[in-house]
Order: sequence, then structure tokens, then C-alpha cells
Amino acid sequence: MMRALVYACLFILAACSSDSNREQAALDAVVIVYTTAQGSAHGSGVVVGQGLILTAGHVSRGRETLIAFRDGEIVAGKEVKMALEGPAPDLALVYASTGDREAVSVRCTPVAVGEPLYTVGHPVVSRWTVIWGKVASVDLLEGSDRELIGEDGSYFIAQMPVAPGSSGGPVFDSDGNLVGVATALLNAPMPMGFGSISVPTSLAIIQSPATICEFLLDA
Repeated sequence: MMRALVYACLFILAACSSDSNREQAALDAVVIVYTTAQGSAHGSGVVVGQGLILTAGHVSRGRETLIAFRDGEIVAGKEVKMALEGPAPDLALVYASTGDREAVSVRCTPVAVGEPLYTVGHPVVSRWTVIWGKVASVDLLEGSDRELIGEDGSYFIAQMPVAPGSSGGPVFDSDGNLVGVATALLNAPMPMGFGSISVPTSLAIIQSPATICEFLLDA
């Protein structure tokens, strides 16, 4: 019995260590994207190749950028490709010297409802913040504003609280593969007197694996 408990404890420790290693690798690949045209305004991004940073199109939007790495190095960034048609697709590639930093692996297969995910970003005043969540929906309601969200398959909804500064942040599956890019917080219209107001929820609009892979293949 004691031996079984020891083996169980070792298994749990190994699993926790594996999760920690994956998160550490993700942290090292994530960057802050500063838009110098707006002073201290910033978003998030991730290294996807030698000299290439993936972020949201509305973060870079053709502006001059500075890329900050977790080890403190800051380099100039230059946008090389952008896809911005409403929030979806909302992606950009920025060229910056990434040195010998390792790129994340990209998954092109769809996510499933209930699948666990985590994102790394820089919401508001917090830096290199890991937030766990899960896939909430992959379906688009009939009659939804497709110019706002995009066509079926171009995004998914995650139960994952994000905030200003998280835009462009990578979303990973439980194996540490890139499966999404945080685009926006989903707002829910609520009646208020004679009109309505948008109330933030904990649901986020995430660019899908297919959208990211198509964007990167065409780069």
C-alpha cells in the first residue's frame, strides 16, 4: 500500500513538473508589444519563428513597435504582414530580432468544447500572466454580425478572462501548442432603461487554429 502511494505521489509530481515546464517555455516565448506611437500602450505577442512575432492586427496596426522579452531585452519591431477585417481575422506578423529564443509549436487542428486552455499575456498592469480557461463554444449564432466576429471556424469562444493588454496574447492547449490568439472580450448587451449597455463577461473571442495556420502559411 505504501509503495502504491509513493508511486502515485511521484506520478502527480511528474505531471505537475511537466505542466510547469510547458508553461515556462510558453512564458519565455511571449513578448510585450509596445506601440511607440501611443507611448506606453501595449499588447501581447509570441515568437512563432526566427525573427517573427505573432500578435493581433489591432495591436500593431502599422505602428512602430518595441518588442520586450522576459529576460529584459527590448528590440525594435517592424510589421511585415497584417490581416485586419474587423476583429476576425485580426492578426499581424512583426519582424524583430529574436536571437536564439525558441518558437512555439503551432497546432492546426480544431479545438473542442470543454478543452482546457491557457493564455499568457500582459493584462493592464500585470506582466507575463498565465490564465487558465476552457473552450466555451465553436458555433456562431444565426444572424450574428459576421463582420464583427468572422465566419464559422475563424474563431472560437473561450471562458477565459482577458483585459486590455492581453490582445495578441497566445492561447495554448494543455500540451503547450499554440491554438489561438486573444482578440477581444465578448460583451453582453443588457437592458438599461430605454436603451442597453454592454456588460463585460468572462468570455473571450479567440482566433482559431485554422485562421492562424492559414495566416502563417501565406506569410
